[in-house]
Amino acid sequence: MCELFAMSARRPTRVRFSFEIFARRGGDTGDHQDGWGVALYDGLDCHLMREPEPAAASSLAMTFATHHIRSTVVLSHIRKATNDIPVALANTHPFSREVAGRRICFAHRGQFPGILDDPDFPLDLDRPVGQTDSEHAFCYLLRAIREAGGLDAQTLKPHLDRLRGRGVANVILTDGRSLLAYADKDMHLLLRHCPKVEDGEIRDLGGVTFGGFHGEQSVGLIASVPLTDVEAWEPLAPGTLVVLRHGEVAARL
Repeated sequence: MCELFAMSARRPTRVRFSFEIFARRGGDTGDHQDGWGVALYDGLDCHLMREPEPAAASSLAMTFATHHIRSTVVLSHIRKATNDIPVALANTHPFSREVAGRRICFAHRGQFPGILDDPDFPLDLDRPVGQTDSEHAFCYLLRAIREAGGLDAQTLKPHLDRLRGRGVANVILTDGRSLLAYADKDMHLLLRHCPKVEDGEIRDLGGVTFGGFHGEQSVGLIASVPLTDVEAWEPLAPGTLVVLRHGEVAARL
């Protein structure tokens, strides 16, 4: 399967060490070599970069791992292609659409066999560009997102439960403000709080390097596989929907 990594932070920060570990699993320490993508939010929009090649061999992926790009919300995905779906940009996560003036990004770990022809998962305005069942599921969720006027956890939970009944539904959705993580199998949460630091001082919390911010920092991390051995990553129970906002849990359904 693919792997996911996401971050919600109280103050803009940079993702360095954790994403570097994560990217190396894309064709180096892991076999997820069929593409990678990352969305780093800046206000209502995001820097979105995807490549249909191994993250471990990508100089662009390493730029994200080492460059001083700051964000409060980050979503990343490395792909292991299944069911003979081609390795192509159109099939590379995260997928993105605009809803109500906000950029919505989506990434998925799992499969939804037969969903493309299933009348129980109809599409409306949004249509897939690629061939994955993941993007079809995103377009299906977008119908509810548009009707709700944005990401609403209460609205989306029944639809995510329905997708889970159709296959394996590890899903992350974000609009740059809220980060929604829906667990099926192998989803983990890590929460950390960092006291105020001085300019130039660096703090490492659970493998993410922080620096260059003023005031206290709160960070929430989501990962398919815990990225560090010594941190208290919480396995999320199947069917759990966690909403992170400003680095803290805003809701758990």
